[in-house]
Amino acid sequence: MFIKSVLITIKIPNSSSLKYKRSVIKSIVDSTQNKFSISFGEIDYLDRNNMSSVGFSIISNQRKHLVEKEQAIMQFIELKLLGRGEIINVIYDENKI
Repeated sequence: MFIKSVLITIKIPNSSSLKYKRSVIKSIVDSTQNKFSISFGEIDYLDRNNMSSVGFSIISNQRKHLVEKEQAIMQFIELKLLGRGEIINVIYDENKI
């Protein structure tokens, strides 16, 4: 079994309030969870207007499937962020159990 965790730092340059930032992040989290059936949530920078850190994890019996799903999720998140924010850092962690 393979487990992959991904931590994404997002910058939202046009955000002037926590309310706007949270609406952007909530939209990304909810739509990604619904589309891919994964564990996904906001992790850090909870009190900053223009930054967020989100993370997700995937479990699979095949490494190939794990990598394909991770790539699809990252592309989906990038598309959801277009015009609203940008990914500034990504940390990957993969383990075999």
